[in-house]
Amino acid sequence: RIEGVLEDKFAGTAFMRLCGRSPKDGDPLYPSSLLKRYRRTLSELARDVGEGDSPSPNTRFRALLRVPTLRIGSSEEAMNLLLTSERVYADIIDWLDYGEPEQIVLREFEPSLKLDYEFRAYVNENSLNAISQYDHYGVYPELVGLKDEIERLIRAKWKIVHPLVGCPSYCIDFGYLENTREVVIVELSPFLECTGPSLFSWSGAAGKILREGPFEFRLREEEYPTLERLVSSSLSAPRWKTSTHYKFFYPPPTLASSFESFSNFIGRGVDAVKAELFGEETVQLTEFPESTPVLGDGESVLLFVYGTLKLGFHWNEKYLFRSQFLATGKTQTKLRLVVGNSGVPYVLGPVNNGGIVPEQEKQQSLEMDDSTNGKCIEGELWCVDQETLLGLDEYEGVPKGYYSRVAVPVRTIGASTSSLNRVAFIYILNNPPPALLSLPLRASYDLEWHRLNYHAINHILVKQEEYLELDETVRVSDH
Repeated sequence: RIEGVLEDKFAGTAFMRLCGRSPKDGDPLYPSSLLKRYRRTLSELARDVGEGDSPSPNTRFRALLRVPTLRIGSSEEAMNLLLTSERVYADIIDWLDYGEPEQIVLREFEPSLKLDYEFRAYVNENSLNAISQYDHYGVYPELVGLKDEIERLIRAKWKIVHPLVGCPSYCIDFGYLENTREVVIVELSPFLECTGPSLFSWSGAAGKILREGPFEFRLREEEYPTLERLVSSSLSAPRWKTSTHYKFFYPPPTLASSFESFSNFIGRGVDAVKAELFGEETVQLTEFPESTPVLGDGESVLLFVYGTLKLGFHWNEKYLFRSQFLATGKTQTKLRLVVGNSGVPYVLGPVNNGGIVPEQEKQQSLEMDDSTNGKCIEGELWCVDQETLLGLDEYEGVPKGYYSRVAVPVRTIGASTSSLNRVAFIYILNNPPPALLSLPLRASYDLEWHRLNYHAINHILVKQEEYLELDETVRVSDH
């Protein structure tokens, strides 16, 4: 998939990272070429600053930062970085324990964007309180003369961007492009202590500036005390001296041997690949029994989806790739479907004040009458295999107790299908917070409404705040 995206979207070269961080500590597949690039860059920088053949630790450090270790030109380069990075390993463990699966992100590689000229701005309660050079180790003398211009450009860009963010507090990284004398946005991060403070700190007087001001723009003026040791240890690391192909540790899957070549595999297209990997057999809704969501062989189950797993949504393509759409339908049980402030739909389960809700109580909580003001909700019926179901359980946080998967009666709707009564699994939110319990109930959630109201930044903030276990009143306010 990486190979195909590189060719189709990026003409063969891209910048790679995960959602949270980049694999900057990973081993490059071709370290010798990057080492040559470092030496050439070092020579140019040393000449420019008048240091000749005796570059300072600061100049050596700057040259190291300009080596494009995260520029990939093949899937093998990408996998080598991902599978040898401790940062990636730690992030995936974190997400497995506390959140949803990580994602590989490819972006256009911008050669004129240098880490020397990247800056982090801190916005709290709609106020731009501080700016810092992003890298907090190096000294960049040329930035002193550019400081006023860079601040002016960042402020101008921020005034355009801020109304579009839709969140009062966040951190935003900018890059200054020297050739065109403009700034571009690099990324957004939460205004939380999990985001690096650069030349500030989240505590003490510096933390007060980040939260309250007065505004300050910080550049490093003196060389970092242990920079010499930092540079030496970086360049002496094995990642620069030997080329260890990731397949030495991770042999290719046997599946690959069933295809003539990887390029042929990619070239077959999505439908052909799905058919070859998962088979062409289809299941009819009439094959499912009326009393259980599980088909007789136990390999297939009936799943009712009501929100972002429906057809047309990004998450449908991602998580139901190998599943089969059967029909639209409506639950025969009245459910409490609400949409949070970030535009995410939830079917609310029982409240148990922090305790574990017994399975029987979860099921009984869905057997509502008119007094609950619930609604029969519309959605889709899908046939999914056990592997997909387990993946969805992980995604929804069932093993962690965030959601439960319970069975509900569903009746098909639509002119093309005779009405059928079936039982299907559905995901419900355990222990919903008071902020969700007070929201109006809905009977459906569709793609048009999602496009108008979904707020990705707030959605991610909710997850990150829960991950950091912030105060409950802060967490529920952003749902």
